[in-house]
Amino acid sequence: TVGSYYDGRNFLYLIWKNYPTSLLRQHWRDILKSQLGITRDALRAWRGEAARARLRGQLAGLYGFFKMWRKRKQVQAIRRVDDDSLTAVLTPIDETP
Repeated sequence: TVGSYYDGRNFLYLIWKNYPTSLLRQHWRDILKSQLGITRDALRAWRGEAARARLRGQLAGLYGFFKMWRKRKQVQAIRRVDDDSLTAVLTPIDETP
């Protein structure tokens, strides 16, 4: 269950801190849709401890938005990979490589 919490929180932290702004503008709907789907699935499995931990993690990830956004400036300033190179290695949401 601790892993479920960290999955929920750290995925959002990763987006807030590391996802390039241009790609975030382009894919925000897909990202939001995916996160809402995860939330929906966790709510359906509410009785499960891991599902509740995932929801707590997502809430913590939302709460940590401003903390990660400050770090984002530092990360994006030293970014070395352009959008095209990054997009080339990304897979669609919920698709395995």
